[in-house]
Amino acid sequence: ARLHSAGHLIDVAMSRLGLLDTLVATKGYHFKDAPYVEFKGSTDAVIAELPDKLNEIIGELVRADITTTVEQLSREDASAKCGCNTTSYPESVRVVTVGGLPCPCGGTHVKSTKDLQEVTVSKVKKKKDIYKVSYTISMSDM
Repeated sequence: ARLHSAGHLIDVAMSRLGLLDTLVATKGYHFKDAPYVEFKGSTDAVIAELPDKLNEIIGELVRADITTTVEQLSREDASAKCGCNTTSYPESVRVVTVGGLPCPCGGTHVKSTKDLQEVTVSKVKKKKDIYKVSYTISMSDM
């Protein structure tokens, strides 16, 4: 749950940096051996500066103790709330809001950003139009 929620928190940090205006989250791997989130698109952001910027925002979000919410919405309401295409989704869509950013998701999550304890973006790599954001979390209580 912590690794999965941390992946969502990276989305929130990317959004706060304005990067989700040109990048779209496409893939996530939320397991202990090498967690990451991938984004597709193009940005003028300086890759070398991104880990520090993301870590600063993530730290603020963890300290803010933002409650995670889960709700079932119609496909149309989920599309409007999340700003994504849900036409291929079932009629009822589970929407999880982590750190204030809603997303259709069936995964398990922490109750609050504070439960994440420590999330660290370790590196950001770019290959063609894919940005891979690798991260770690504190391992206590895992």
